[in-house]
Amino acid sequence: MINKKYVIGIDMHGTLLDYEEKIPKKFHKTLKLAIQRVKPFASIYTCTGNDLLFVKKQLGRLFSLFDGHILETGCVISLDGKTEQILVKEEELKAINTLKKKIDEVGFNWVTEGNRRRLATISLFTNTPKSHMPDAQAFVDSVGFTNIVSVVHSSVAIDIKPRGYDKYTGLRFVAKGKNTIGIADSQNDASLILYSDFAFLPENVDPELVSLVESNGKLVVDISNAKGLKQNQVIKASKKEVEGVIQILNFISDHLEVKT
Repeated sequence: MINKKYVIGIDMHGTLLDYEEKIPKKFHKTLKLAIQRVKPFASIYTCTGNDLLFVKKQLGRLFSLFDGHILETGCVISLDGKTEQILVKEEELKAINTLKKKIDEVGFNWVTEGNRRRLATISLFTNTPKSHMPDAQAFVDSVGFTNIVSVVHSSVAIDIKPRGYDKYTGLRFVAKGKNTIGIADSQNDASLILYSDFAFLPENVDPELVSLVESNGKLVVDISNAKGLKQNQVIKASKKEVEGVIQILNFISDHLEVKT
């Protein structure tokens, strides 16, 4: 039996899921095969700003293929697919709850949905997350929470979370010293891409994330030109969303099989 030395974290919105929050059925079989192929070498976790109920609903029959889930942008994890473990401290939870009340009192007219179930964070869904980031940050600053929380955005929402937690810290927690591999597309995934041992982007990656990667001294390489897993580069797929994930997982399998 091959010893699993890697842990893969896959972002959901804009990466594993399309912009309708779905994995099109035409990709289910090829995604399952790609996951099964990499499983001898790596454990696979979803990484999302959402909770476990959302992940179960969106993945459906594919849910059982994953070893666990990094939830609420690294503030919560599920190791068994049934229960959730809050990673943040009690005082941090109190601060988030206080801030949530302040946001509810004021309200933002650009929020389309702000009450999805959250255990340790705040999610403000909006049609244009990036453009409303300054509004959310300005409010956080105005009520004195600047040094207590972080404000980030995905392709569908603005997430507010206790400082010091992110998708990479969640992945590192479950990896327990194994090599980490991050696959993601958005600004709120920056830590997952910058700090994982190896990192990958789907073709539809936010240009803001690409700029951030390059400004941190990493080279973004098209998957067709990539020669293997290298820590100083981030590999970009030629396919978007789940098609890109399938392409990336097969690339990983190709190179881990050679290593073995």
